[in-house]
Amino acid sequence: PSVCLNSYSVGFGNVPAQTTGTQNLTLTNCGNGPLHLDSYVSSSPLVGAMGDCSDVAPGATCTITASYLPENSDSVYGTLTLSDNAAIPTQVVSFSGQGIAGRLVPRTTPVDFGHLLVGTQGPQTYLQLDNQGTADLTISAVSVSGDYSMSGNTCIAKLSKGWFCSVTLTFAPTAAGTRAGALVIHSNDPQSPQLTVLLAGIGDTQYATASITSIDPPT
Repeated sequence: PSVCLNSYSVGFGNVPAQTTGTQNLTLTNCGNGPLHLDSYVSSSPLVGAMGDCSDVAPGATCTITASYLPENSDSVYGTLTLSDNAAIPTQVVSFSGQGIAGRLVPRTTPVDFGHLLVGTQGPQTYLQLDNQGTADLTISAVSVSGDYSMSGNTCIAKLSKGWFCSVTLTFAPTAAGTRAGALVIHSNDPQSPQLTVLLAGIGDTQYATASITSIDPPT
């Protein structure tokens, strides 16, 4: 037996995240003995293959269906290895594909607000977030917790791919010590549908008093 494939490469193209894209390969037994295909091994867990090619007579064909299930906006490249009883017992098929989805990425995480006196309010801090994915992103909700407030927000509704939005945050410690909080953004990003950016600041009851430890003689 001998394996002849109509193609040794599979291009899945653009596939929306969390959906399955498929491509078919035609296998022909171009030898003179029965062909038995034993297994398909993919180099990526996102790509698989199946087909009724366990017993192929000489001159007969069968169909192998390769499938790609992207998790997010990442691309995939790799190989499918077919094992059989042909004179050359393995055949390698390359594959490629691109997941289509938005991806929300904060430019700073965590956000450190430093020290601030208890009962006072610090200056505004701007946090920018980028859509680094391959599709537009839909943001459904933005919230903040702890001793932090949100005084401005452009991360609403649709964020086009390649664009950014910003959230304006303010720190106002209500007690001394480390004050933890979080900014939470809900979107249709399949990788981080509930993106959490940690916020950190320290409340002080008083600022440290400056002291002079030494004075150098004039030069």
